[in-house]
Amino acid sequence: IKECSENEDLKKSIDEILKSIVSLDKIEEIVDEEEESAKDKIAEEIVEKEKILADKEIELKEKEKELENKEVELEIKEILSDFDIDIIEKEKQLKEKEIELDVKEVELKEKELKLELEGLIEKDKEPEDFVKDKIEILDKELELKKKDLVLKKKKLELEEEEKALEE
Repeated sequence: IKECSENEDLKKSIDEILKSIVSLDKIEEIVDEEEESAKDKIAEEIVEKEKILADKEIELKEKEKELENKEVELEIKEILSDFDIDIIEKEKQLKEKEIELDVKEVELKEKELKLELEGLIEKDKEPEDFVKDKIEILDKELELKKKDLVLKKKKLELEEEEKALEE
């Protein structure tokens, strides 16, 4: 009986050892599974982070393109601005030349009138009242043209001031 009981004790011990061995195998299996699962999660995280990084790189490239486009636009605006300034200068010069021509035209008409009046007075072809009226009319025309020229000059100056203020 004693032997039986010892055998049973031995048997129980062996069973417990076997159970613990099985348990160790299972634990090892579980640990392996957990390690594999952790590796998979890490791999997934790496893939996600790489995807995010790729998206950020694409976004960065798009922003660089936008910046390049804006730089080109600024260069174009600068060129156009210089071109506009040149055009304004040319317009100013043209208006000044027009005014000079108008002044010369008025001077020429004055000379013509003087010559015409001298010729009329010398020849005495027309009555004196008619000549006086004609002289008066011509003087008023000259006066109006001179005032017109002054107005054109003032208008040109105002336009220049406006353009300067706009800039």
